[in-house]
Amino acid sequence: MERDFFHWMDHTTAAQKQHAEIARITGVGNGRMLELYSGDGSYLAYFQEKNWECLGLETDEQQAGESILTQAVPTLSGDPQEVTLPGNSYDIVRIRGALNQYSEPEKLVEIAFYATAYTGFFYHGSLEP
Repeated sequence: MERDFFHWMDHTTAAQKQHAEIARITGVGNGRMLELYSGDGSYLAYFQEKNWECLGLETDEQQAGESILTQAVPTLSGDPQEVTLPGNSYDIVRIRGALNQYSEPEKLVEIAFYATAYTGFFYHGSLEP
């Protein structure tokens, strides 16, 4: 089975490190999180364990299925431009290493900002806090 470049990275460890930083920087301890290009859902699974309401969006149908089946993370499969996401809805919106892979990164940023609550935060996630 072929995996994407980010598969070898430990997204659970990244989530553990970033969870504390997100709370410290934003004041948001839990809430609603959306991750674009969510992969196998391991990052969001950690936040779900911390009582966050999470949704993943993954273009790779196999990874989206893995997220649902192995991580129990609700995940939509499809292109972010073709999936209807609610506006002003998520406290945290994260793009996982996707800007440099996306043909129109400015569109992806627009989608992320649209989904971010007025009092929410958007970030392009790296694996280090």
